[in-house]
Amino acid sequence: MFLNGATSAASLFTQQGRKGINQDAMIVWENFGDRSDTVFCGVFDGHGPNGHMVARKVRDILPLKLRASWEVYIGNDECRENNISSTRSMSSEETSSVNLNEDSKASVGFEERVKHSETFTILKDSFLKAFRIVDKELRLHPDINCFYSGTTAVTLVKQVGY
Repeated sequence: MFLNGATSAASLFTQQGRKGINQDAMIVWENFGDRSDTVFCGVFDGHGPNGHMVARKVRDILPLKLRASWEVYIGNDECRENNISSTRSMSSEETSSVNLNEDSKASVGFEERVKHSETFTILKDSFLKAFRIVDKELRLHPDINCFYSGTTAVTLVKQVGY
């Protein structure tokens, strides 16, 4: 969405100020990464003579780079997850003498914490990689002089259920 508006996930609004060209850019991408439970949001506040160009360029390419990076990590993570699942199964068989009610409560909490921790690590690594790639591409872009211009980026990925 590149215009002012609202969806069930978010609303966007920007207005031209009195200082000159509006250097703000923003995006809400629902179903991010082909996941119906995931939304990418970003606000980009450009600064400097070409800040508006930098903010818009980052808005346009960052989500794509993040998505590509995330998919690489998820592909690698699925291999690790299969190994972790088999390890968890062995652990639960070995501890069969423990009260099943208490064991199931503890393992659900543990598994949820591990899952959230793994998801956070994947997203963090994906964001860092995507920002590095975007920064490098901006420096190489022939039409945007980033020497005195840039953007502040505030971004998030929201997954329903987390």
